[in-house]
Amino acid sequence: PILAIARSLVRCGYDVTVLTGPTFQKSTEEVGAKFVALSGPLRDLGSPEVIQNIIARRPPGDIATQLAFDMTEVFVKTIPYAYASIQDILRDFRAKDPSRPVIILNECMFLASLPLKLGAEGLRPDAVIGIGIIPLALSSVDLPPFGLGLPPASTPEEQEAYAAMRKHAQNVIMGGPQAEFQRVLGTLGARSSSRFFLSSL
Repeated sequence: PILAIARSLVRCGYDVTVLTGPTFQKSTEEVGAKFVALSGPLRDLGSPEVIQNIIARRPPGDIATQLAFDMTEVFVKTIPYAYASIQDILRDFRAKDPSRPVIILNECMFLASLPLKLGAEGLRPDAVIGIGIIPLALSSVDLPPFGLGLPPASTPEEQEAYAAMRKHAQNVIMGGPQAEFQRVLGTLGARSSSRFFLSSL
């Protein structure tokens, strides 16, 4: 879906760079965009070998324990590497033409743009636009934790039950990823965010 957007922007005359894994280099260049490779240990999530390595390293335990591990390893610990790549791209664009606006189109599960919004050190784009190609994992007083497929609350009792479920999901099941998210923000000089990391997209 991101490459479809890139293709349209290229056709409109925009200078487009796509930050992604090596698996997508050919398809990126085929739409006329510049490819920049992600860095870090999970730089190529499109690779079956990388996915198998994550699965092999999952700790024993129930599905919630393994989901928390995946969230930490795949989405949170990769933020500093991807943030560094963003900074490299911004430096490149600013060097070419300091007066030209630079806009990041950000797939909503790519968390590396969040430090930009929270005051991290480094260059800033002129805007960040979120592109949702998966359902948004936002919290609400009317909703249970993301992913359960339950309908919105229709009574105060359901709201109360959902609030307890959200608290448990965020503070217990996802407490580890949330703590790592706060730590990573600190290493980048960003403000601490009180929001749940999946609700910060």
